[in-house]
Amino acid sequence: MAALTAEEAAVYDRQLRVWGVEAQQRMRSSHVLVLGCRGAAIEVTKNLVLAGIGLLHLVDDATLEDTTLPGNFLVPASPDVIGSSVAEQCAKGLKEMNPLVDVAHVVADPRTHIRSVALHALKAYSAVLAFDMPAQVIREIDLKCASLNVPFCACTSRGVSGWIFVNPQRHEFIVENSTEDEKTGEIKKKVEKKSVTGVAFDRVVEEMASAASAAASGAASAAATPGPGAPRRRRRRSAVFDVIIRCLARELRTGRAVSAADMEALVDEAGGPVVADAADAAD
Repeated sequence: MAALTAEEAAVYDRQLRVWGVEAQQRMRSSHVLVLGCRGAAIEVTKNLVLAGIGLLHLVDDATLEDTTLPGNFLVPASPDVIGSSVAEQCAKGLKEMNPLVDVAHVVADPRTHIRSVALHALKAYSAVLAFDMPAQVIREIDLKCASLNVPFCACTSRGVSGWIFVNPQRHEFIVENSTEDEKTGEIKKKVEKKSVTGVAFDRVVEEMASAASAAASGAASAAATPGPGAPRRRRRRSAVFDVIIRCLARELRTGRAVSAADMEALVDEAGGPVVADAADAAD
């Protein structure tokens, strides 16, 4: 890897003291594809650019509106930008934050753009990030990235609630542990090479939905068996989280986004009005 320039060493001085030159060089060689410039994407892309990656590629076909402008700190708070491309304005804001990073953008629907990207082009990315995408599109991107061993991350935010899915594919890393000999005081270092393999998006949703169903059944059983003989109470689960998982599972089954018309079925599946309240909170 090429050595850092004097300008890069000056700009990244503080983080170089944390993770070192080699890590910064690897960061500089990273190319990241971002599908969707909304929600958590604003904060994530800002952090990537300030960290000093090599290329950030934004894809979105949305335009800026009065209602979306206040939540996007990458775009100047000016009426002049209303109606302009979100991807273009975000790219400008990110480039101003760190001119050393190459920030590109494409004005296109990210859901269809990813289907048109050739496999060899997708393979060139170090990671693919998708924000606020439908569940069936996330599954499609995950499968495509898995075939190329490209790490994939999906994130969706809904008000104060949200979720994140990370599939590192096949990732190898080094773990270094130090132990002190009780008799001699000698410090011994042990270096191990380990690996982690990601799990497909639809499998994760399926397993989490099954866990939510089991938790609902357990809660119903406990309510029906009061007194000393009642099953031991399990750790409290978030009703909002269970609703999110059930919505994702339903999207994958039906191939369409969950709407208010699905509320009754979701409440029946999840076990009661408490979940309906959680669904309102997650809307």
